[in-house]
Amino acid sequence: MGIFKSKYSWRGGFAYKVPASTVGTALESIEARDGNVTSQSFLEYSRPEDSATHSMFEWDDSIAAEKYRLRQAGAIINQLEVKFEIEESQTRETDVKIVPVKAFMNVAAKAPTEAGVFVNAVKVQSEEEYRKTVLNNALGDLRAFQKKYSNFKEFSKVLSAITEVEKDLNNAS
Repeated sequence: MGIFKSKYSWRGGFAYKVPASTVGTALESIEARDGNVTSQSFLEYSRPEDSATHSMFEWDDSIAAEKYRLRQAGAIINQLEVKFEIEESQTRETDVKIVPVKAFMNVAAKAPTEAGVFVNAVKVQSEEEYRKTVLNNALGDLRAFQKKYSNFKEFSKVLSAITEVEKDLNNAS
């Protein structure tokens, strides 16, 4: 079974003047240099006027302050997805699936004041520490959904599935 990165794109109808492939390449270079990507590192990469991603930010301080630009950086990183071609060998035929996923995932343990630390999706799947953090963060999101919508019978199957996933993750630990 082989996995091949196909191309970067913007998620869910988001569009920026800078192509997704340009941002993806920039984030890859930041990750290669630093080991991960943060909103701060992406913002610093984009700060020089000759940076390919410079135009994605509001640089006029009378309009936007540094905290706003950091939020912009995080939003841009979160909207980037990458498509992987996954080759699955079955008997004599080979099927290829195109699977879009978030390109860089937040691997920081969730805390209200903690800035995001982003790592590419392949690294998240292959390194157990990152994988556990993302799964725990996702489980927290699922618990919040469960709490918020527990009084709607229309979601009973989903809510039961969340409980089962939580049991499975706890048993795997």
